[in-house]
Amino acid sequence: MLDKNIKRIAVQWATLMFFVMAVVGWVSGLSPYTSGMRAVGGFIAVYCLIRLAGTIIISVLVQAMANEQIRQHRKSDQE
Repeated sequence: MLDKNIKRIAVQWATLMFFVMAVVGWVSGLSPYTSGMRAVGGFIAVYCLIRLAGTIIISVLVQAMANEQIRQHRKSDQE
């Protein structure tokens, strides 16, 4: 479930960045092909970065929650 949410967020942000980069390229006077190719490259880069960052953040949070549960379990066993 979390993986689907990460993918959805990555696609949304990457799509937004695609259009931003395409418009910036167009306004800068680049040819439509060059502008589009750079926007596609930006889409791929943003998508990969968000997927990677989301996966890392989720794994860190899950590990922290697991460590907290283990710590609480050990604390209750000592009492």
